[in-house]
Amino acid sequence: MNYCISLFTVLVFSLSVGVVTPAFALQIEDNQDQKEDSLISGELIKAASEEQLLGENDKNHSLPEEKVINRNKEKKTVKIKDDLTTSEEKKVEKKRMSFFDKIKKDETVSDFYNNYIKGKLQIGTRSVYRLLTKDDSGHKGEGFGSGTYLGTIYGLDEKQNLVPSNFYARYLFNKYFGFELAYDKISAETVAFDSYRFVVKTDGDINLSGFAVNLYFCYPNFSKFIPYFAVGVGSYSADFDARNEWTYSPIFDNRAYNQMDLSSVTGFSFGVGTEWVFAERWRLDLSVQYLSVDVDGVYTGYFDDELYTTQPGHFPMDNISFRLGIAFQF
Repeated sequence: MNYCISLFTVLVFSLSVGVVTPAFALQIEDNQDQKEDSLISGELIKAASEEQLLGENDKNHSLPEEKVINRNKEKKTVKIKDDLTTSEEKKVEKKRMSFFDKIKKDETVSDFYNNYIKGKLQIGTRSVYRLLTKDDSGHKGEGFGSGTYLGTIYGLDEKQNLVPSNFYARYLFNKYFGFELAYDKISAETVAFDSYRFVVKTDGDINLSGFAVNLYFCYPNFSKFIPYFAVGVGSYSADFDARNEWTYSPIFDNRAYNQMDLSSVTGFSFGVGTEWVFAERWRLDLSVQYLSVDVDGVYTGYFDDELYTTQPGHFPMDNISFRLGIAFQF
């Protein structure tokens, strides 16, 4: 009995060892395989990393020096192109700003023209025919004269110049009121009595020239004719254009020398007229003006270069003028 139990025990133990031992052996083998696989994978990754690093180093160090230089040149070229692009962009922007500045400036000029010039400013010129209102003193005089204008000069004869050279500019503050700046010139020939030869002669011309400022009042209406009234004041310089035979008298073998000095004067005027608007921007101006202006003068006589006489004189240059002008309306 005991022998049978012992045999059964041995049999069971044998079977247990036979079954467990292979399974344990297989487990150990699997663990070893996993460790080996991990080691192999680690070695492969390490090798790959080293190979990549070596490859990159070899790639960097293996570039020829010429390629490095070319790469640097390419970088500089790109930088220069970028700078040029920036410069071109700045030029385009500057041109664009200049264009808009010009437009703005043009708009400013246009606004100024429309607000202050258009329909307000006229520029024109006139032809003038004059008549002196006091052309004769009424006394021919004897010797150096008595009751004359000066010495033997007893009369004045207006000199006409119909060339349209009396320029003017007119500016309207509104449709009824404005002012005019006008250039004017007046000439008259002196008339004298030669007491030695008993003939009428001339000693020279009296010339006035200057500018006048006139206040201008008009009455615009539905017709093409605009009547107006003007009143003003002018400043004129005066000179005496003497004849040679008067300056150096042949009667005394040119030993006598005569001289005339005239003073600058101020004149006052008023006039009426009308404008005919015969075109959109053109006007014909017809007017009559009265000008009051007198000239003071001093006559000086020399004989053998020595002063022998001085005489004051007064020349009335008052006149009525008939004027025909043409003007451009802005």
